[in-house]
Amino acid sequence: NHFVGCTDDELRDELVRRRVRCARVASTMERTEAKWGSSGFAAMGRTKGALVLRLLELDVAWLLFLDLDAVVLRDPLPYLRRAVDSTGADLLMHSD
Repeated sequence: NHFVGCTDDELRDELVRRRVRCARVASTMERTEAKWGSSGFAAMGRTKGALVLRLLELDVAWLLFLDLDAVVLRDPLPYLRRAVDSTGADLLMHSD
């Protein structure tokens, strides 16, 4: 299962047209403000954090949160299950 959070109406409308499960995510950032180090980029990070928190509050069994520019070459769940089982962790994180 997947879900796409959209920060602008144009993207949301296109994804809806293509029948991709998505929803508008509130953000004060404009497209041109997403440059690394800008105040818009910082706002985007806070928006993503708030979205993750809301999703976790739904008590989902697994949540894999990726940026749109991430590439997954194979199913990450076997690796994640081994990592959780071996550490007992409730949360695994990775940064760029």
